[in-house]
Amino acid sequence: MFEKIRNSFNEQISIYYEELVEIIPKLTVAIILFLVFYFVARGIKRIIGPRLQKRIQDFVMAKFITDIIFYTIFLIGILVFLRVMGYGNVIIGIFSGAGVVAIVFGFAFKDIGENFIAGLIMAFNRPFKHGDLIQIGDQKGRVQEMSLRLTRIKTYDGKDVYIPNARIIKDNLINYTVDGYLRYEIPLGIDYGSNLGKVAEIILKTLEEVDGVLKEPKPTVYLTEYGSNTANLVYTIWVDLFDTKHRRFDIKTDAMRRVWNALDESGFNMPGNILELKNYDSQPFELKTASTDK
Repeated sequence: MFEKIRNSFNEQISIYYEELVEIIPKLTVAIILFLVFYFVARGIKRIIGPRLQKRIQDFVMAKFITDIIFYTIFLIGILVFLRVMGYGNVIIGIFSGAGVVAIVFGFAFKDIGENFIAGLIMAFNRPFKHGDLIQIGDQKGRVQEMSLRLTRIKTYDGKDVYIPNARIIKDNLINYTVDGYLRYEIPLGIDYGSNLGKVAEIILKTLEEVDGVLKEPKPTVYLTEYGSNTANLVYTIWVDLFDTKHRRFDIKTDAMRRVWNALDESGFNMPGNILELKNYDSQPFELKTASTDK
C-alpha cells in the first residue's frame, strides 16, 4: 500500500515538474516582454512629457496626454503577457464582461469617476491656469497644482486646499486674474454736516498719489445710503494682480490710511454710532456717571 502511495506521489511530482519545465520558458518570455512594454511606456512618458508641456504650455493637458500614452502601452503589455502565457481566453472573457464590470465599478467608484471625468473636461476647457487667483465657494487662493482628479490651491493663511474637480465644474467659480485687474470697494461713513462733494474731491486726489492704484480704470466715489449717524460712501480702487512691485493688500492698506489722514487733516469727521435715549414719562430721571478715580 505504501508503495502505491509513493508511486502516486512520484507521478504527481513528475507531472508538476513537467508542467513547470514547460511553463518556465513562457513565463520568462512573458515577463521580459511585459518589462519591455513597461520601460518603453515610462521612457516615452519621461521624454514626451516635458517637451509636450513646453510646446502646448499646459501642464494638465500635457500630463493627460502622457498618462493616456503610458497606460495604453502598459495595458498592451499586460495583454501580451496573458497571451504568451496561453490565457487568450481570459482576455476574451475580460472584454466580454467589460460592460458588467463597468457598471459595478461605476457604482463603487462613482465619486472618483465623476472627478476624473470633470478633470477630462477641464483638461480641454479649463477656466483658470497655474498661478491664477480663484475662489470656489468659500475657498479662495492661488492655483498651485492641477491633476485629472484634484486641484490644489494655497490660501493666504498658508493652507493647501485640495478641491475635487467635480466641485469646480458644479460650483460657481470666480477667477480674479483673467484680465489681471481686481477692484476693491472700501466703505466710509462721513458726518452729515460734511460737504460730500469736497469729501469726494479729497478722496480722489489722495488716491492719485497711492503707489499701485491704477489710473485706468479710474478710482470712483459714490454715495450708497443714509445711515443712522453717517452718510455712507464707497470709494473704489483698481489694482494690477500681475504687479510684482506692490502687493495688493499693501496697496489697499496704504489707500485707506492716506484717505483717513487726508480727511482728518481737512476737518472731516467719521463719527461712531450715536445712541439716542428718549424718555416719554413726565417724570425726569437722573443719570449718574461712574468715576474711575479711587
